[in-house]
Amino acid sequence: MIYSIVGTHILIREKSLKKLAPLGRITQYIYSEQARELEQHIDANSLFEERTIVAVVQLGDIASSKDVLLELLPKMATSSTIFIIDEPFADASLSSTL
Repeated sequence: MIYSIVGTHILIREKSLKKLAPLGRITQYIYSEQARELEQHIDANSLFEERTIVAVVQLGDIASSKDVLLELLPKMATSSTIFIIDEPFADASLSSTL
C-alpha cells in the first residue's frame, strides 16, 4: 500500500501527516543512500504483528535511487507493508507517477 506526500506547502504537508497518523508509527525510514534496501521491506513482517510502515524519503532526488523507486512501485502498491513516500521536491514526472 502506498501513500505519498508531494510538495513543500507546509499546511498541506501537515494536513497529510495528520491523516496518516492513525496508520501507526513509522517502523523504518529509507533515504536515497539506502534505496537498495527498499525491496526487502516489501514482504516484511513484524515480530509482534504490528503493521510495518516504511517512510521513503526523497528518493527522487538522485537518479539511481529514483530508478529503484519507480521499478519497485508496482510491488509496493500490492504489499501489505505501508509505504509513505515523502517527496517535497519531486519533479513533474515523479509527481504524476505517485
